[in-house]
Amino acid sequence: MQNTAQTDEILVRENQPLHLRHATTIRCTAGTVWITCVGEKRDFFLSTGQSLHNRGNGLTLIEGIGEGWIRLESAGQATIRLNYRAAIGRLWRKLLSRTGRVASAPDWFA
Repeated sequence: MQNTAQTDEILVRENQPLHLRHATTIRCTAGTVWITCVGEKRDFFLSTGQSLHNRGNGLTLIEGIGEGWIRLESAGQATIRLNYRAAIGRLWRKLLSRTGRVASAPDWFA
């Protein structure tokens, strides 16, 4: 297993499972990964772009099908990202409702 500091992504390989003990969101950024969580009745397979929010605090095993890349996000990171997007959306709607003009117009800030 290898961690790349530049992108915060983790390489997971076949027959070399990664062990986690805390709830987190697991995002597959490349390849396919196999996830087994204690307390879950089934396993999960994620492909590029898919994610899984693991709510349990038990053991979670993540293994690549061949090779796969994952990114781990804490619940706090996911909440901050969602709140940020919601705030930008509200601001955008508020600006458009006040001006009634398209934001790309040259005199938009006038």
